[in-house]
Amino acid sequence: MPLLTEQNLEKFSTEVVDAFFKNAGSLTDGVVKVSNRESLNPEQIKRLVEAVNNMTFQRKFSAAEGTDRMDASQFETADPNSALQRLIQAAKDLMEEQGGTASMEGGDPGTPVGDLEQALPNTRPEQEPLNPAGPEDNYRQLGSPKISSVDVTMKLRKTAELLKEQQYQHRVNFTENFQKLATTFTHLNGTAFEEFEKDAFYKWGERAVPYLSMLRGTLRKPAATYDHGAMTKVARVIDSSQPIMRLFAETIQHSENVELADKGLIKVAEYLKNLNG
Repeated sequence: MPLLTEQNLEKFSTEVVDAFFKNAGSLTDGVVKVSNRESLNPEQIKRLVEAVNNMTFQRKFSAAEGTDRMDASQFETADPNSALQRLIQAAKDLMEEQGGTASMEGGDPGTPVGDLEQALPNTRPEQEPLNPAGPEDNYRQLGSPKISSVDVTMKLRKTAELLKEQQYQHRVNFTENFQKLATTFTHLNGTAFEEFEKDAFYKWGERAVPYLSMLRGTLRKPAATYDHGAMTKVARVIDSSQPIMRLFAETIQHSENVELADKGLIKVAEYLKNLNG
């Protein structure tokens, strides 16, 4: 699909969200299914993910009442990184098929062929080879599409561009969130850092340690030793819906998304090297 119109974007988003509310898979599964079927490129996949997440939130928010609306944001959003990883894996699978035969009859007829595979031509030899093969070999040859390394290279480069864009945005968001957190603890009569630190460590464990340590350093507090095993022996009631707890969770997620994007870029670079080497 060379052009993703607003009408098609709404149509595809509605399809994915409808399936999600019918418990027919996750939002990411729906995005991958539509992207494969419609041959969406990485930028179009990103737009679809944003539209799907927004539509899902709006539906949950509209259906909820009163305090239940606080739960409207509590759902597993469509993940562009996961969708991109599947795209990378699809490209890798195609690369591994080069030099061999790619059977077109072994797959599930209900499974989308995929963005990359749809671009592959079904070719026939234009002239007889010098040493004609037997009938069975000819049949196999006619049933095996040739894989274009140019198509795979272009898809991988587009994926790399999108990963770099997302990595940059996650870095910006992480920095902004971290600054907000640090500023919160400097306000008079504001949240006490030590109490927040205990709650955050109790809930997220070792996952929270690097960010709590960074906050300690920023606030000019002495380094601390964290023992999650000892902490969890004492029961605590954690209200994770508090704005500061949600901000901390988002900060962690942005940082981890930066790492995921970096891993994806490394994989893409490896595949490109193998393809062009």
